[in-house]
Amino acid sequence: MNMQCIFCSNELDGSDEHIIPQCINGRLHSRELICSKCNNKFGRKLDPTFRETFKVVLHVLKIGNVEHLKLQADNDAAYIRSNSTGTIKAIPQGVEITKTEDGKIALSITGPDHIETYKAIAKKSIRMFGAKALEGKFEVIKTQTLSGPLKTSIGILLTPSLRLALNKIIVEYYCHCGLDRTSIKAMINAVDQLDEGIENIRYCNSSQLMRKPSDNEISHLIIIRSDKNRKILYAYIELFNIVCGFIMLQENYQGNPVNYVYHQDAITRKSLTEEVSVDLDQMEDIFAGIEHNVDTFAERHQSRIVMDSIKERSSIILEELETEHKEGRITSEQLKMTYMERSAYLVAHASIFEFPDLISDFNEAELKKINHIHSLIRADKKEAFIIYYQEFIGHKFEFEDKKGLYTMKEFHFAHHKKREDIEMLKVYCHFISQEDGSNDLIPATNIFKAVGIPFMEELFVWH
Repeated sequence: MNMQCIFCSNELDGSDEHIIPQCINGRLHSRELICSKCNNKFGRKLDPTFRETFKVVLHVLKIGNVEHLKLQADNDAAYIRSNSTGTIKAIPQGVEITKTEDGKIALSITGPDHIETYKAIAKKSIRMFGAKALEGKFEVIKTQTLSGPLKTSIGILLTPSLRLALNKIIVEYYCHCGLDRTSIKAMINAVDQLDEGIENIRYCNSSQLMRKPSDNEISHLIIIRSDKNRKILYAYIELFNIVCGFIMLQENYQGNPVNYVYHQDAITRKSLTEEVSVDLDQMEDIFAGIEHNVDTFAERHQSRIVMDSIKERSSIILEELETEHKEGRITSEQLKMTYMERSAYLVAHASIFEFPDLISDFNEAELKKINHIHSLIRADKKEAFIIYYQEFIGHKFEFEDKKGLYTMKEFHFAHHKKREDIEMLKVYCHFISQEDGSNDLIPATNIFKAVGIPFMEELFVWH
């Protein structure tokens, strides 16, 4: 049993160290690695690096303690989304100062219609005119602009601080496995001294040829392994399967075979036990960045949402059928057959109506139907779409769930996930209320169905 801190050599005091930090949902921990002083030092200096690097990922996965995520609309308006409640609030932007034609000063701000927005205007007025601003006459004009779909980007920066933090994980796991520390003494010292100049990590697996995560996998992985043919001892690490790194621990390695693997689900924190192989022959000579890993992470996360949803609804179907079976209304064979039929229908329905991007091998007719259902068109069809459906612009509509008449102002196009490397757009109808001037976006297909346009309009191809 180790009785000294691996970094400062002080006596251990029971400090519980998470080798993969708790802030990114790490589970592996030990009280036989570092003292409280070092634990606190790394908690202050390195844990924030993980939170900052993966803040969008943590928010998307609803893990960690990231409270807010900043979003942006097409008109550059800024919003924040609460991770705990899911609510979205607009962020007041800076106050702009202009002069009107009659010489009056106009202050304008983009933000929500609540007290914080008015406070921003008031503060700017007082700073410009002093206490006299409170005595002036004001005319307030409110306008409403359409924000459209909100978006954010997973901006992950491979900083020197992150490189150091990854070294800390590998050093602690190496020592946790009880391996000889003398060969990695330089790494231990660099981590202890918070030396961001350490450059031993080689970012890799940018095309996931070294190791491809399994379907729906979102995981953390650490490997300490020897390679007999190459005569090396190396470490390999993945965080969320996005950031992947390789460290050469020892060349000309002639010791005993080494193969330590820690693999956990990054969301549930459950241990993953399947065999993990890493093909070092596929390591890139030039690192191509993490864009591909981010894209496939998003796809696996979406797939995971789908499977969890289907699994939950399938269990409800099974419970209902088991109740019918217990009550003698159906036989065991009927239970089995009905469950298979209803589950198959559930999967088909979800694939078409809820998660159309999950399946890529639809034929042309099927794809046309699905794109029509979800108001999706190819980006290069945008102008043709506007010309063909321009008759809708300017027409007035009345909705059952909305008060008064709405005028169709224009089509609004939002970027959608690529399909077979083709840029796709989701089409909305932009309506303005004649009563209060409020704006609303409704998927175009919903409007077309309401006015009786054929589901499979042959004059415009939805693919």
